[in-house]
Amino acid sequence: YRNPLDNILSIYRANFSQGNQYSSSLIDCANVYLNQEKVMSDYKTKFRSKIYDLNYDSLVINPKKEIKSLISWLGWQWSDAYLSPHLNPRTVLTASNIQVRSPINLNSIGGWRNYKDMLRPSIEILIQYEKYQDLIS
Repeated sequence: YRNPLDNILSIYRANFSQGNQYSSSLIDCANVYLNQEKVMSDYKTKFRSKIYDLNYDSLVINPKKEIKSLISWLGWQWSDAYLSPHLNPRTVLTASNIQVRSPINLNSIGGWRNYKDMLRPSIEILIQYEKYQDLIS
């Protein structure tokens, strides 16, 4: 889970390549976000034991605790390297290649607030749902 407005802002700023036209519209981003929420809700109903829930804010605030919990859930052996993914030399060819090369940080938590006016179309869509009524408080 990640704050929907931080998530939408991130998608909107990513400047994705062809095939992702939704990402250039705040309205489309909000609708895609809501659709993804619905799909994940359905999957969680059917496959609860196979889906790990992770809160992005908790991850960047306390990476060691959250990553250890995930690694344990996966049944993997712990390595401190998990705390420094930015040091992994593998090639990354995605829109997040710059973030992948940065240490885990709090920079994107609540960043949507700086763009509250711009995000108004997304906010208006999200607050139609009870789950998001307190979104902008």
